[in-house]
Parts: sequence; structure tokens; C-alpha cells
Amino acid sequence: MWKVPCRRRQDNTWFVSYLDPIAIHSRARDRLPDGKTWSGQANFLHEVEFHFIPNDTQFGQQQYLHNTGQNGAVAGADIQVENAWDITTGKPEVVIAIIDTGVDIDHPELDFTKGKIFINPGESGSGRETNGIDDDGNGYIDDVNGWDFYSQDNNPRPGLIPEAGPAHGTGTAGIAAAQGNNSQGVAGVAYGCRILPIKISSDGGTNFPSDFNLGRAIRYAADYADVLSSSWGGAAQSDAVNSAIDYATTSGRNAKGAPPFFSSGNAKSWWVYRFPINAASGSYCLSFYFQVGPSGGGGPVALDNISLLAEDEYTYLEPFFPRVTFEGGIIPAGWSVLLGGGATRDWALWDGTVVPGESYIPDKQFHGTPSTWCLRAWQPGSPPPGSWAEFRSPYMTLNGLYWLRFAEFNNIFTPDAVYQVRLLDTQGQVVQTLGSMKQGAYNGNDDRVQYPAIYANSIAIGAITDNDRYPNYSRYWLTLNPAVTGLFCVGPSNEGWNDVTTLDIAGQNGQNGGNVRHYFGGTSSACPCVAGVGALILSKNSELTLQQLKDALKNGCEQVGDETYVDGKALHYGYGRANAYRSFTVIRSQT
Repeated sequence: MWKVPCRRRQDNTWFVSYLDPIAIHSRARDRLPDGKTWSGQANFLHEVEFHFIPNDTQFGQQQYLHNTGQNGAVAGADIQVENAWDITTGKPEVVIAIIDTGVDIDHPELDFTKGKIFINPGESGSGRETNGIDDDGNGYIDDVNGWDFYSQDNNPRPGLIPEAGPAHGTGTAGIAAAQGNNSQGVAGVAYGCRILPIKISSDGGTNFPSDFNLGRAIRYAADYADVLSSSWGGAAQSDAVNSAIDYATTSGRNAKGAPPFFSSGNAKSWWVYRFPINAASGSYCLSFYFQVGPSGGGGPVALDNISLLAEDEYTYLEPFFPRVTFEGGIIPAGWSVLLGGGATRDWALWDGTVVPGESYIPDKQFHGTPSTWCLRAWQPGSPPPGSWAEFRSPYMTLNGLYWLRFAEFNNIFTPDAVYQVRLLDTQGQVVQTLGSMKQGAYNGNDDRVQYPAIYANSIAIGAITDNDRYPNYSRYWLTLNPAVTGLFCVGPSNEGWNDVTTLDIAGQNGQNGGNVRHYFGGTSSACPCVAGVGALILSKNSELTLQQLKDALKNGCEQVGDETYVDGKALHYGYGRANAYRSFTVIRSQT
């Protein structure tokens, strides 16, 4: 039966309502009130996706947010945030605590004067910001914009030292919530949310507080923030830290529970390096030089994915410098191996096959991109002390600033062995030592998730590359059981064809002397990326309990990678790669 009155438009279209919605399809050709029969169809409401893209100048290099296949990546290997941004870019009421080496709250994209940083209402207004009094009685004097739990003061800014350590916290903050769509720099995952900076290190980013003060930092975060992001770990279990994590999950967000995201940790295995090349106009070649020390031995090193980037640290200079992958078991034309000091074989192609008489070889091939072959430096038996091998590129004309990028495995176990990356002139003389690799970088097969990520109430986040493959460094297995994953899920990071672009400490005090850095990665990047997804979920529905948030995150994950998922989980990926938009669809079904 019709639900009257029917409505007729001027274009002879009738809008008809049924009392029984199930009857819409079966009655699509019913007789209309004017006695005529016209074909009809249900007038559904559609959800339209706009795929919002912000105007930030470096957004095209943030493949963890929007992967279009840049530089050889796998298109779609991202967190699908542009679809989620059609719904929300994050609400300022949702606060993300960055528990790290300090956050540059004067940065143009994290500016505390523009409302980007959390303001403690109990310590602000009427001069309370600087009156030297603990106005809100929380035990911290003038904690307007966070707290430094290492120095015990109200300045959560990083040390102004142009090194990686101090800039770490600003980098993680940028991934989570750098201001987006402001015609500069980068966009954070939840760029509409605010940041609560909590500093837990010395200005150099190398020393950390006691377990007691780490626990205080986590409790402080739980009192004021909705989401906790911690890209650190590795210490022994602590009752102070455990109880603080428990407090966050039970008392945070007015007893709904605040999610404590922790990075799973970086194992010392393969890693992607990049070194700057400053060259006056001329002809040069690259040299990977490995020499056994006077005491003998040395340990193996290995190479893969050698490439040259432009001054912007992002653009591959192809075909000028074709990337070197060794696939097919081939050393590219023009590259050569030189031996000396009694060496008889070195810098040899390797496909993972164990050769009798050889030891200390890489435990696995490079995995961040599809790779079967690599080049590794070692030879059977005991190489003579002082013997050396050098892997050289063809000569090329350079003029200006470039960046050499390569994947490297390092198990140098004697202090007098030499492994350097060099720039040579046409006479074979060293013009510039681009980098010296460190001794003892590899620590075996210990890929266990580190503490506190491994704690039962933590949310452990591993990494995945822009090729949807697990990176060798990403720790993944459960303590005491390497066959069981210790990860909740994974977030995009480096070791594919692109590194992570995020914020640097502003100006000349940053690692790269600018507001943005292009060389960030590890599980340190993956953690704030997933934490940002958590903040978007709470921006869409702030009433979700912690378990509901985790369910939305879990059920929104994409089961990617090269492994079989059993009971919803895979060893290196947990529930899979976080996906903001898919999690939003889960929220709709929950509510």
C-alpha cells in the first residue's frame, strides 16, 4: 500500500513511500496514483567519498598516509587516511600524549601559541602560567604545556642539538598530529588533534629517568590525554611502569581507558642508511670499502638496494644512477670488486645459501622490498689480517649535493676492522668519507618485542614498509615463544623505497637544519602513526571504551604481507596494517 500523500515533481518523477520498506523492490513497477505504470527504483541514500588531500607542501612524500606507488612503492600500502579525513581530521578535544625526547612546541606546525599544544586549564589564566605555584595541586608547578620528567621542570622542549636523539620526539609528534592543510611542511595523521608533550630524556636524547619517573610520566599522560604514544623501550620490566600502564587503561579518559601505544622495538639487523655527498664539479665513483683488522676476523657486512637521491632527499636520480638490487644474481655493468692484502674472495653475490666453511653470514635476506640476492663481504676460512675488498661504482659526473641511500647488514665484531663508504676521484683517492659503519651492529636472532610493548596491557606496534612487507628490524615475537606474534598490529614506516618524512626541530637547531626531515623510520614511526589512527577513532566517537577502540582498530586492519593469518593474526604483522577508514566503518557497525 502507498503511504500517502505521494509527491510529484515537475519532471514527472514521483516520490512514493511504502509502509513496508522490504516491499520497495517488489513494487517498483506498481501503478502510480495517476493510473499510469512507470518503471521505478529505490531512492537510496549514498555515502560519497571525497578522498580529501591537504595542501601541505611535503604531503606527496608522506607515502605512509597516501601511497600512490611513489618511487617504486606498492600503491595503497598506507593507512587510508584521506578517506577518513572526509569524516574527521581529528578534534582538538582529543589529546595525544607524546612521551619521548621532548617536542618543539615553537615549531610552526606544533605552535603552542596557536592552540596546537595541550594547555592545562588548572595552570593557565590570570598569571598562573608563571606564578611558581602548583595551582591545580597535581604535584607539578606551572605545568602549562606538559612536563619534563628527566629534569623535573615545566619545559618539555627538546635539547637544541642538531642530532637524531633530541629531534626524535618532534618527529613522532609530527607523524601523529602535525598541523595539516596549512600550505607548509607535512600533515599529521590526526592533524586536528592536540599534542601533550612529555619529555623523558636528557637534552641529548641519550639518558632517561628512573622507572619511578617513567611511571609518573605515563600516569601524567593518562590524566590529561586520550591517547598515549611511546616510541621507546628495551629496559627490564618494572612494577612502577606496569602499574602506570594499568592506570592508563582503567582510569584514563574518565575511566573509559586511554590506549597506551608502544613501539615493538628495532632489532639490529638490516637497516637503510643515507649519507650526503657534497661534490665539486667532476668525475667520481662510490666505494664500499671493507678491511679485516690487524687482529684478524671482522665479521660480515652486506649491501642491497643502492641508489642515489637528489638534493631534495626524495627523488631517485634514474636513469642517471640506476638503483642496484643484485636481483638475478648479477652485479650491474660498470660496478667492480677490487681485492688487496691477500684477500682472495670478497664482496660476493649471496642468495641466502649457506656455504660450507662460511659463518657469521646474515641471518636472512633483506626483506623491506622483494629481494633474493644481495652482496656480502666475507670469505671462507680466516682472512689474512689487513686484507681488504672494495666494491666500486662506475664513474659519474657530479656537481652539488646528493644523497646516497642503501640497505646494509653489519656484524663487525672486532674493533679494528674498517668498513667505510667513500667518494673517490679519478685517481682512486678518497675525496670524502661519507660514513664509517659501527662495530657490533648485529645482535643475532633476538627479534622479541621489547618491554614495555610486550606488557599485557600495552598495545604493541610493529612496522611495515611501503611495499607491504615487514622490515627486518621490526621486532615481532612474543617473549619465550618465537612462533607466536607479540604484535597488536603494524603501521607504515621505512626500509622500503621511501623513508618517513616528518617534522624536525625548527630551524638550524634541527638535525637537517630545516623544519622537515626526510630520514625517519623504525617502529618509532609506526607507533605514532597508529596512535594517530586511534585519535581519529576517538574524534569520531569519544564515548568508545578502550576495548571498543581496540576492536575498531583490530577489525579495521588489512591482512597484508607475505604470511598466512591464523585466527586473524600473522607472525610479523599481528592483525595487519592499521587502516583509519576501515576502522570508521567498524565504528558505524558498533554504534
